[in-house]
Amino acid sequence: MTTPYRIIEIREEMDSPEDLGTKVKSWYTWQEQKWLFKKSRSLTGEHWSEKVAEQLCFRLDIPHATYEIARFQGDIGVTSPSIITDRTQWRMVLGNQLLMSSDNTYPGNTNPDNDQRQFVRVREHTVTRVMRILETRKSGILPPLQDNFPDFMDATGVFVGYLMLDALISNQDRHHENWAILLNDKTGKKYLCPTYDHASSLGCTERDETRQRRLSTKDRGFSVGAYVEKARCALYKSKTDNKPLKTMDAFKIASEMQPQASEFWLDKLSLLEEEEVSLILQRIPEEVTTPTAIKFAEQMIFENRRSLLWARK
Repeated sequence: MTTPYRIIEIREEMDSPEDLGTKVKSWYTWQEQKWLFKKSRSLTGEHWSEKVAEQLCFRLDIPHATYEIARFQGDIGVTSPSIITDRTQWRMVLGNQLLMSSDNTYPGNTNPDNDQRQFVRVREHTVTRVMRILETRKSGILPPLQDNFPDFMDATGVFVGYLMLDALISNQDRHHENWAILLNDKTGKKYLCPTYDHASSLGCTERDETRQRRLSTKDRGFSVGAYVEKARCALYKSKTDNKPLKTMDAFKIASEMQPQASEFWLDKLSLLEEEEVSLILQRIPEEVTTPTAIKFAEQMIFENRRSLLWARK
């Protein structure tokens, strides 16, 4: 019998709302630390998908934010301690801010009166542009602060790991506010932020009826494998493209730019057994999901894992 993940009952008062993103988020203080509560949208599994992504990151040694399934005033969601523990020295600089600072034509910079949130998904947000701006040799941005990596691993190499995670869980929300750096205002040092915000993954918005049909179909074009093949991220190959890249293709482009890092992360993935994935999913409390949702997510991960490891051969 596996021990279910805990569900935290939040009784603290909320301090302030979080403006970033489209989901309802609020900050509160617990044990003298800032925590964020993110409410799941109705009829979705955004809470358990975030927890599963966190657990996969832990197994794969990918730097990540920590999450707990939580409930506030009857609403289910996730809660996470702030990545910034000392706000007198550190601040988070989002991806779009980095891109705008390096290119005054990047969307969001042209009209200061515009609401920045309308520029969450833009064609200029390309894999190549992101990788270049994170390149340690040019930018000085270092890998995440608390992790030990091989000498060859720089910030772009770690970001390759983030894109492998996106491909593994079919995360479709790696937009330019869903990656960032941590800047120390006193020393000027910059570090890639641990990966965060993976709720839009694992088919968590699908209905059980559709999941079951895909799980049981003999139509290859409607299978779980066909479903994950269509998963798209929020990164583009070129600013002239009409559609963002598929999650697998984004990882492949990054891998071509950082082949050694790609092999490093795929080696990690090869050690993640299917039985271990199943155990991660089995720990989701029954009250916040369904067996069909878990089976569907499991098959998604299995399909994506096979595709990632097969491609390296």
